[in-house]
Amino acid sequence: IAEANIEAVAGDPATVGNRRIYHTSAGAAGGMPYLALEWLYTVQRDDQMLIGFTKVRAATKGETTLVCNHNAIGYRETFANAFTEFVTTTQVADATAAPFYEEIAELDMNGLGSGVIHTSYTIDEDGDIALYSAESVLVPVDAATLTTNDSYTISYSTPEGKLFNAHSIGVENDELAVSMSLQRNDAGDWVSSGTMQGKELSFEIDGTLQPASEWEQLAITRNLFAGDDTTASALIWTPAVDPTQFLEATMTRDDADIERQATVTVGPLSYSGRFDKSGNLVDADMIIGPVTINVERAWSQGSLLR
Repeated sequence: IAEANIEAVAGDPATVGNRRIYHTSAGAAGGMPYLALEWLYTVQRDDQMLIGFTKVRAATKGETTLVCNHNAIGYRETFANAFTEFVTTTQVADATAAPFYEEIAELDMNGLGSGVIHTSYTIDEDGDIALYSAESVLVPVDAATLTTNDSYTISYSTPEGKLFNAHSIGVENDELAVSMSLQRNDAGDWVSSGTMQGKELSFEIDGTLQPASEWEQLAITRNLFAGDDTTASALIWTPAVDPTQFLEATMTRDDADIERQATVTVGPLSYSGRFDKSGNLVDADMIIGPVTINVERAWSQGSLLR
C-alpha cells in the first residue's frame, strides 16, 4: 500500500528520491493487530523539488483487512486517531470460527523495528484445539531500506494437549522462505516436510517421541509454578530453527524477586519471560547479538483456563 501510494503521488517512480523511513510501529486497535509505516521522500517536478510524506496503517484478522493511508505532510496524530476510530467502529461479518481465547502482543527491537503477533485458540468440529498464530515484523536495515518478515503457525492437538498436526510458514520480503508441515506417516513416525529457501525437504523423526503442543506447554508452565520443581522441559517442533528434529525446550524458574518469571531455552535461543496464572506469556526479553527484543501483550479476550 505504501509503495502504491508513493508511486501515485510521484506519477513517475523515477522522480522519487531521498527516501527515508520516518516511523514504524505496531499494536492493537479494536481487537485487531495492526502495523504502521511512514515514509519521507522527495519528488522532482520539472525544476521544483517537492516533499512527500506517505503514512499507512493496516489491521487484519480473520477474513477482514482494514487499511488507511494519507499522503500529505503532517497530521500524524490525527491520522493515527482516525485509523483507530475506523478500526474500532467498523463492523464486518466474519465467517471464521470465534476463538475461545485470543491475544495481540507487540514486539519492539530497541526502537529499531516493530512487530505484532496475533494468537488465537479455537475448538474445531472434532472437538480438538486449533492454534493460529501470525507474526509480522518491519525492520529498517538503514534509513532507506525496509525488510519485512511474516510467519504463521497452525497446529492441532487433542483437548488434553497431544499434538498431531502442525504447519509453519515464513515469508521474508514477500518471498516464501519456509513452508513445513508435521504429521505422522502410516508407520507411526513423524514426518517433517515441505520447502525451505526453495528446496524440497522431508525428514523422518522417531514416532516414539511426542512433541508438546502450545496448549500442552501452557499446562507444563502452570504445573511448574504450582509445584516445587525449578525446571521443566518438553520437546517442540520449531522448523525455522531445525526441521530435522524436535528441540528440547527448558523452562527454569527465576521468580525469587519477580513473580512467575522464568528463563526459557530452545536450542540456541533463550529468553526471560513473565507468565500469568494460565501459564501464558505476558512479556519477555530476548537478546540476539546487539539487539534486545521485547515482547509484551497489548490486548487479550477470553480465557485459557478451561
